[in-house]
Amino acid sequence: MRIRFHLLKIALVGLFLFGFIARAANPEELSLEQKALSANITFKNMLGEKWITLPDFAFLLKGSLKEDPVSRRSEITFKNHRLVFLPESKKALYDDQITEMKQPARLVSGVMAIPFSFASLVTNLAFIPAPKPAPVFQPVPTEKPTTEIRPAGETPLPQMASINMPTVAEIIAAPAIDQNREFVLVIDAGHGDHDSGAVGPWGLKEKDVNLDLARGLADYLKKNRPKIKVALTRGDDTFLRLEERTHLANSLNADMFVSIHTNSAKLNRYTASGVETFYPRSKPTLYASASASEDEIASLLKQGGNQDVLQRSQYLAALIQEYLIDIFISDIVPDRGIKKKDFYVLKYTNMVSVLIEVGFICNPNIEANLKSPAVRRAISAAIGRGIEAYLDGQPLKSSISVDPGAIEERSYE
Repeated sequence: MRIRFHLLKIALVGLFLFGFIARAANPEELSLEQKALSANITFKNMLGEKWITLPDFAFLLKGSLKEDPVSRRSEITFKNHRLVFLPESKKALYDDQITEMKQPARLVSGVMAIPFSFASLVTNLAFIPAPKPAPVFQPVPTEKPTTEIRPAGETPLPQMASINMPTVAEIIAAPAIDQNREFVLVIDAGHGDHDSGAVGPWGLKEKDVNLDLARGLADYLKKNRPKIKVALTRGDDTFLRLEERTHLANSLNADMFVSIHTNSAKLNRYTASGVETFYPRSKPTLYASASASEDEIASLLKQGGNQDVLQRSQYLAALIQEYLIDIFISDIVPDRGIKKKDFYVLKYTNMVSVLIEVGFICNPNIEANLKSPAVRRAISAAIGRGIEAYLDGQPLKSSISVDPGAIEERSYE
């Protein structure tokens, strides 16, 4: 009898130990460090603490890592959770909440890494089981249910996603800008001094037209939108390198950058005509800005930021283009549409930006019109009305006009 009791006791102890071991082996309940050790993942030691790379972290979470090569924004998705990091920023996004790490995310041997303490904290939070809701009595339906009743255990067919894509106008529409906050606009008159830009058949220089249009735009906005802080990259016949123009706008933390040019063509010089507006293809420097505000960082984390700025630039370009073509006779100055182009001043400014080609100065008829102060004032006012429409969040009057063909613009790289 005593022997049988000892055997039973040993069996119970064995079952308890087996249950404990099995419970400890549950991957959901292992600590992040235990998971890393079992997966032969090593930590990086830096600045007095341990770091884990985002690819390793995503692997341990059984999630996926998506990195934007332009913005360098990294996003990990796992178990219906989302983590977003920016290089050299302590801010991180966990689901919809912005939190802060002890150290900013850093590149370690070319790979983004975060403090292990933060990674461990996120893991503990993410795998806490949600409490089960208390049972409640459900009212008995008195009408025939609208949903289809299926037999128990039958898997419903997947629903097809809507194939109605947003229209172009919906994609680039943007909300109005808060009129109570300071808004900084930098107007860039292309070329200057020894760099005359394009020269018309009768000697009109692009640099002079650009400067007069920029001054006219500044005057229009000061009169109609006095709360806007307007700055000119150049107020006289001076020359600034492209780097100086972009540095000025970035140093002012400007909200908008508008560069004004007149066009020229290599072929059909005397008949080329039309007005067009460019917006940036990319803005790699937007994320490298060390002076980014809390709101900008939040926007980058939540929305990607870069895409928002690019879409707003497209929206601004479309509005300006609409107001410009309104003042021209379409048979003489056709609508050449808006186009995506990585001109230096568009690519390396951190804010919403456009570059406008107001006409082909190589065309004698266009050159004669651009000599007229009245025509220049009309052009400046049209650009100003486009900016006002942007600030007010006005919808486009029609679908965007985009010329898919080859264009003969000069390079400002």
